[in-house]
Amino acid sequence: MATKSFYRFTIVVFVLTLVLNIVVFAQNQLTVPRVSPHASITQTIGLSTITINYHRPAVNEREVWGNLVPYGLTNLGFGNGNPAPWRAGANENTTISFSHDAIVSGNKVEAGTYGLHMIPLQGEWTIIFSNQTTAWGSYFYDEAEDYLRFNVSPQETDFTEWLTYTFDDITSNSVIASLRWENLMIPFKIEFDLHKIVIESFEDELIGSAGFFWNAYNQAATYCINNNVYLDKAMVWADKAISLNRTLPTLITKSRILAASGKEDEADKLVSEALQIGSENEVNMYGYQLLAQGNVDKAIEIFEYNIDRNPESWNVYDSLGEAFKNKGEIEKSRDAYKKAKSLAPESQKARIDQILSTL
Repeated sequence: MATKSFYRFTIVVFVLTLVLNIVVFAQNQLTVPRVSPHASITQTIGLSTITINYHRPAVNEREVWGNLVPYGLTNLGFGNGNPAPWRAGANENTTISFSHDAIVSGNKVEAGTYGLHMIPLQGEWTIIFSNQTTAWGSYFYDEAEDYLRFNVSPQETDFTEWLTYTFDDITSNSVIASLRWENLMIPFKIEFDLHKIVIESFEDELIGSAGFFWNAYNQAATYCINNNVYLDKAMVWADKAISLNRTLPTLITKSRILAASGKEDEADKLVSEALQIGSENEVNMYGYQLLAQGNVDKAIEIFEYNIDRNPESWNVYDSLGEAFKNKGEIEKSRDAYKKAKSLAPESQKARIDQILSTL
């Protein structure tokens, strides 16, 4: 009996020693550089951000596609005969994150973070967004956790030694994300509903401190009319701005919304009121607003109106000269600039002379 007890004690001590050694060994692992270093790339599109986190293996004189990364790989223990996914990088899960709802290759994707996998094939590749984001590569991939699958066509490109993700062909609401390695790139398009996201951001901000100030409402309404979107909301914001500050800028903003809605008579009445109460600078800024919109004739009319009200102001003649120059009426532009120079302070004369020398 003593012998059996001794053996049991010996076994328990051995097991405890083994466990302790494993724990101690694990706790004493030092951090060393990884062969495939971590990388992260972020791109802002409008108010939205996309981030891809990944690890970067090197080609290292190896044949990548069809060899290091086989086509149609089925031998990773998935056992269903279907091509197995590749981790689209190295080490832990490659992940892709969206700050807002997006459209990826025509598919709606909710804001969030997803594991990014790819199935390399001789023809089209399959890209997978998985709800699992913390696995080690694709070794524990489970198709039941798929959020989205879509197909893309790989393209030949310049040689890339270290696996890289890029964002290219950026527009105000879209971008092309691409994996690049060796001589291939695997691109997919990401889009956002820019105006919807901006308007929702305005709504959130306007229930904060910005909501106490007329210019915030005017800015929101101006964004809508400049982009011809959400005009109903724009009208509500324009009215709020006017209620806080009935001035030329707020009245002009509402007049533009009315005109865009086909209510020209109401728009004209507001413009008339705005011009009567507007300061010299506000009227001048309205003229420049019209110039920016390409309405040169109307801008000239506003600058001439401002001159009638402020005949001794060099600045309004300067603005009129610029408008005539934009229209191509050089003699009228020269006359306006000469008048501006005669009224201008010394600090402005050299600048006006420089403009006149180009006319």
